[in-house]
Amino acid sequence: LLVLIIHMFHLLRERKQKIEDSAEIVVGNVEEITTDYSQRFKNWYTATEIKPLYPIEIDRVTSNMFESCVNLESLPPMTFLQPVSTYAMFNGCNKIKEAICDFRLTGNCGAMFNQCQNLTKIDKMIIEGAVTWSMLSFAGCRKLVELNIEGVIDSVFTVSDCQSLNRASITNIVNIARSTTITFSKAAVNKAFETYEGANNGSTSPDSEWFALKDSNTSCTIALI
Repeated sequence: LLVLIIHMFHLLRERKQKIEDSAEIVVGNVEEITTDYSQRFKNWYTATEIKPLYPIEIDRVTSNMFESCVNLESLPPMTFLQPVSTYAMFNGCNKIKEAICDFRLTGNCGAMFNQCQNLTKIDKMIIEGAVTWSMLSFAGCRKLVELNIEGVIDSVFTVSDCQSLNRASITNIVNIARSTTITFSKAAVNKAFETYEGANNGSTSPDSEWFALKDSNTSCTIALI
């Protein structure tokens, strides 16, 4: 009996490794899909793509869900049934280029996209509760161009590493922030506001456009690094 148990253990371990190596991931059953996703795919180093058998329907915390999936290139289809904490959800996923999902957020969202170095687009983050960000929420996201957020940003928010953030994203963040401190990349702001209609005929200047936006939100402290 002991020999049989050991044999089954090795077979299961080999099967798991083959699944991860092939990146053809089959995720549980319907009941499992709607349970806690904390650390569910953490450290699946070899997976380039995750293909769940059933839709991923999130109704609980997703902290560290895909952390250190360093070869993951795209996200599986996901539906957020309710707002959840997403701490370090994609921490270290440095090959993901787009995060196309309606992320419904509440609680701790620190380090959510930390070191996602090739990420260019996040669509979209919906703030539905009291959200806490950190300096690592978007740390290392130097290629991030589009960051679409809905709701109200009312806690300290830092995108100082996002050197490619476009004008629409910067403008939106300023417009939805309330009574907090927002820190942008100086390089991103300079690039986003250096050209616009009318700039070449002397009618106004990039600086005045930026400062007009900045001054329009009197409840926030807006800094550049």
